[in-house]
Amino acid sequence: METTRELSRRKFMKFLGAIGVGMLAGGTAGRFGGTYAEAADSTAAEAPVSPWVNVKAYGAKGDGKTDDTTAIQNALKEAANKSVFFPIGAYCISSTINVPAYSSLIGEGNGSKIKCTASVPMLELSSSNQFGNRYGVIRDLSLDGAWKATAGIVLNNVVVGRSFYDVQIFNVNGAAFQMDATQNCNFQSIHIENALIGMALYNGAGNNMFSRIEIEKINKYGVLFDVNASLPGYNNNGFANIPTGNSFQKAVIERGKAVHGIYIKKGNKNTFRDCDIVLGVDGQSIVKIEKDGNLNYFENCNFPGGLKSKPAVIQEGHKNYFKQCCFESYKKGAQVMQLSGRTIIEYPHFGDPSYQIVSVEGDPNHNRVLKTD
Repeated sequence: METTRELSRRKFMKFLGAIGVGMLAGGTAGRFGGTYAEAADSTAAEAPVSPWVNVKAYGAKGDGKTDDTTAIQNALKEAANKSVFFPIGAYCISSTINVPAYSSLIGEGNGSKIKCTASVPMLELSSSNQFGNRYGVIRDLSLDGAWKATAGIVLNNVVVGRSFYDVQIFNVNGAAFQMDATQNCNFQSIHIENALIGMALYNGAGNNMFSRIEIEKINKYGVLFDVNASLPGYNNNGFANIPTGNSFQKAVIERGKAVHGIYIKKGNKNTFRDCDIVLGVDGQSIVKIEKDGNLNYFENCNFPGGLKSKPAVIQEGHKNYFKQCCFESYKKGAQVMQLSGRTIIEYPHFGDPSYQIVSVEGDPNHNRVLKTD
């Protein structure tokens, strides 16, 4: 016989499912009255409390050997607009998992792992219409590309209002996150390790929020802003293909061989606050902004140089702003900022008074250093 408490809890969970909030529940097993535990224990004959479905109820093994691609895709197809739960295990995939609009993937942290066994993107969220692949959550999951995956998570063509929490992506022979015309999404507590590119923002990817992102052991670029005509979001976005208005707070980019920690090839009005970005072993600069990078803003960022003479910043764009940024651990006399475009620098901190800000071309009067230490 069911107790009053159990009935109340079930009513509460149904209420959450009705308004869609239940998709956001979680982070550790047992939260919201043991919902994770109920999802983990459910079978095909005994469905979990709405809004959860268990991927194992659709045949996934999670044993690190069986190809679970079909089972995962069937769970997403049959459980539209719900959260597909991944109990602790290693789920092998041999082709890309397509995540439909309003659907969520939720695991139990590092123990819930999706492992790639082929040269494909691991997860793809895409849309063929102007409304986008909207809403839903991916959280508490680990994605291992096994150096075979060509991308970790691909967001194609107007993906709107998605949230990513506590996601780990490792060993990707491409971009861990590839965002094409992706707008108004939230990324929090993301850990990326061992990838060609940490995050690539293309074709008007805009107004996305990134908080407490850690990117390490990158071989090319930590964060890239650019235009890519080969992707479906090209000429199908609200920012004339230029990544615009993205905000990074408390991001860390460190270790590895990254050529540039942040590379703004084409990008406007993107902001970085309280970020720590370390020069890569073979790095050319920590930040590089090309001529089509305009009005980007850096505040309270730390740019340690690892006792090298390479510059922290190569700036060729228009009116890019650096406020209260810290430059330490460079060789004496290092040119920590090399400027070709119009630049505003306010209250920079130099670890050694011999560090230099140098105008390498153009009119140096176009650059404004408002105050130094």
